[in-house]
Amino acid sequence: MGRGGLLGRPMKISSVERNVLLCVLRTSRVGPIFIETVKEWSGSSRDVVRRVFEKFNLKDGEMLGSDDLLRIAVTLFGMNVSPEVLSVSLDWSLFEELTSRIFENAGLNIMRNIQISIGKNKTQIDLLAFNEDTLYIVECKRWRRSITIGLIKTIESAMKRRILIMREFLSKTIGEGEFEIRLIPLLLTVYGSPYFDDVLFHSPLRTLKSFLSEPAVSLPSPPLLKMRLKEPLMTCSLQSPYLKHLRRRLFD
Repeated sequence: MGRGGLLGRPMKISSVERNVLLCVLRTSRVGPIFIETVKEWSGSSRDVVRRVFEKFNLKDGEMLGSDDLLRIAVTLFGMNVSPEVLSVSLDWSLFEELTSRIFENAGLNIMRNIQISIGKNKTQIDLLAFNEDTLYIVECKRWRRSITIGLIKTIESAMKRRILIMREFLSKTIGEGEFEIRLIPLLLTVYGSPYFDDVLFHSPLRTLKSFLSEPAVSLPSPPLLKMRLKEPLMTCSLQSPYLKHLRRRLFD
């Protein structure tokens, strides 16, 4: 584990420190970060730059590690820095991690890089985000090109297959019953505009918070898919026997 350790909520920083952090990210793209370089790029005093380095436990002349990048990105995203700017400095795994943070801040539980097998059918899912009665099945695409409807439709057949396999998995694992849950297929990208059709919802990262604030009951069906199970996807305790069972089956 890197210097950042377990990553918590975004740090509180000033607008001046925000500018310094943006310059830290920019300089990190070409190599180690240096206080003097960040000072020149940001136009801030050496004391301010040193304070930012100390606050984020950064070392003069060192490369940023994954934890460093993520802590900075989470903090800047919390200050409304555009995800387009942040994504340039994040690889695909850190993009997924930043996405996970947004779901967690919305009160959802996260599982990443899940492989599911049911009979002869197998699929891999980038991210599952869930509470008792709602399950977001998320495909993360760090596309750098213009997001068109045609591009979105290139992954729709794969997304539809994942949803059907997940429905079958839940039905056979938990059993059908009276508890209604909602499966929400979501394509998440860096760029583009919100969109949905009869297969999936699409949200760029900048509108994800707004999308998650919409009650699931108000979302159109399709693409939202309803099913009934014997019990909820989770209880209030993360140590519930059912959640342990779900994790074991998903990761086997």
